[in-house]
Amino acid sequence: MKYLNQTLAYLFKYGKGKRFFIFFLLMFPSCAIFAYFFPLSKHFTFFFDYLRTSYYSWGRLWLDFDHSAPSMSLSTVGTVITVFAVACVSTVITRHVRVGEFGFPKLLYSVNEGFFPALSITISLFVLILVTHTVYTLFLYMWMRLANKVFGLVLSLVTFLGLSAAVIYLISSLMLWLPIMSFNGLFAFKALGMAFYKSRTYQRYFFLTNLLHLGILYLVAFAAHFTRSLWYVEWIINALAYTYFAVVTLTFAIISYCETECITREDLANGYFGR
Repeated sequence: MKYLNQTLAYLFKYGKGKRFFIFFLLMFPSCAIFAYFFPLSKHFTFFFDYLRTSYYSWGRLWLDFDHSAPSMSLSTVGTVITVFAVACVSTVITRHVRVGEFGFPKLLYSVNEGFFPALSITISLFVLILVTHTVYTLFLYMWMRLANKVFGLVLSLVTFLGLSAAVIYLISSLMLWLPIMSFNGLFAFKALGMAFYKSRTYQRYFFLTNLLHLGILYLVAFAAHFTRSLWYVEWIINALAYTYFAVVTLTFAIISYCETECITREDLANGYFGR
């Protein structure tokens, strides 16, 4: 939990929460788009309605999770905004821990410095989620065709949790991918191999931390399900949860890289000596 504690201290303790607030504002627009078209609470609504729901085809089930043409088109816009937001946030954090200066000297400079690492990470994550969700709905459709609906519900829940854990495990094994590109200027594929190699020793720590935050995200989404009668409340709750998860995970990756590589953090030299 050392890396998580350092991450939370960076965001909330040092700077008295100002850093988290700034990063939150930068990440919120794209997270709000995804929360509107792909709310995580939709999954819990699906499980609550499972026993009285049926689908005539897998395609209909896939589309029921808001994968319509308009939502997919606007999610592309969200992806573009995410690239710029991740580039800006990662550049600010990287610059801060390397030279001890926190701020946005030039917005375009910040975006340019972290653009290609952010593009690689964002596109890869979007593809991973889309592929995983497609596999997930295939299993759901198969379980829904079972004669015993309760058994099908149990299998669907196990599939949901199992695939979630698998995705988090994969992300944890590549946790250092973004900071390796940002700190060393390596191309995406070379940095990918290096991240996988370097993460082997720390993968279990990354996995437990990411799993903890995923659990928090699921609990918030579960609570959002009960506000579905007020769509804007459900949307806002999902958006806030997505944004928190994005900010903490992005910061966690960079802080963890500094710790695992024993990089001197200049942000701690400016009046913060306790680690």
